[in-house]
Amino acid sequence: MKNAQFRNLVSRILPKDPIWRLMVVNWLQGMAVGLVLAGVLLSFDIAHLRTLMIQSNSLMIASVLLVGGFSLSFGALMCGTAIMALGDTSPDDLPRDDLPRDDLPRGGKMIPIRVVARRARS
Repeated sequence: MKNAQFRNLVSRILPKDPIWRLMVVNWLQGMAVGLVLAGVLLSFDIAHLRTLMIQSNSLMIASVLLVGGFSLSFGALMCGTAIMALGDTSPDDLPRDDLPRDDLPRGGKMIPIRVVARRARS
């Protein structure tokens, strides 16, 4: 598939709104990470989980629950992390000491005050 055809296919599948696109892409990436980690967990037989699943009568149910749980958990984790990382941290928005704040009187300025530490009373 050529690059232009792939872009056309992706633009038809993904939502047009950038926030929804961000959420879908990050959710899918998290699901992929969950699938890989579930595969690693089963391939290395950590805590004898693969052996337990193979010896049980409900291998399919156990597999679906493991892979589904990992996929949903890591998808939600990556989606939430992407949303929370959207905050604007431009230098203009960061608090500075020479700007008036809401909790100070008008024209007030914060100054450092020396505080002497004393022993706690017993």
